[in-house]
Amino acid sequence: MTLSITLGWWLLPSLLTVLALTWAFWERSTDHTGYLSGLAILFRLVVAVIVSLMIWIVYLVCVILSLS
Repeated sequence: MTLSITLGWWLLPSLLTVLALTWAFWERSTDHTGYLSGLAILFRLVVAVIVSLMIWIVYLVCVILSLS
């Protein structure tokens, strides 16, 4: 019982990371051909990485606190 609960908790941060990266790379229009047209995607990617990092830090802190 404990093993299945322990293995299942990493799914939530993984799912949120995949959702954040999907949001970052979701291209809504194809007319971005100008100079510096990729800055919007780069900004969304930076936001997604920061959100993912915060989620994984919270997860690891919870795991470390549950072990002690």
